[in-house]
Amino acid sequence: MVEEVYLEEPLSSKLISQLLKENPNLKKIILPEEVYIKTSKQIFDELIKLDIVVSPRARRGRPKKYGELEVYLIQKMLDKGTSLVEISDILRIPLKSVYYLKKTDLKQGRRSKYSDETVNQIKKLYEDGIPVRQISKESKIPVRTIYDLLKR
Repeated sequence: MVEEVYLEEPLSSKLISQLLKENPNLKKIILPEEVYIKTSKQIFDELIKLDIVVSPRARRGRPKKYGELEVYLIQKMLDKGTSLVEISDILRIPLKSVYYLKKTDLKQGRRSKYSDETVNQIKKLYEDGIPVRQISKESKIPVRTIYDLLKR
């Protein structure tokens, strides 16, 4: 005979009647947040008539260590041109956390092996009508890479 029950499954009339048979003194049903949100209003109304309270389970897990203030400060410092390492030192936040908290996304992929100047030279040679194989031979860059650089 329990007064409080935790359920992970959605509430139904059949389940409620079974719970009441097993626990006639039932006063409270606790549900996970996802299940609580999906439960129909009719079931809540019926349970209120029976003086049974239904509530969502409080969020579990580690609370956030850094709040909106830190995110705001990091963004302001980035806008001023402060490096991430300097921000980490100033705010005394680990560098990994600074990377996580900053709003600007990291550029995906690795850096290009060829500078913008090299890419521009290759494009100019190609526009002048020089074949890709010849550009590849002269610049000692693979043909496939020349095609990739021309797409930039």
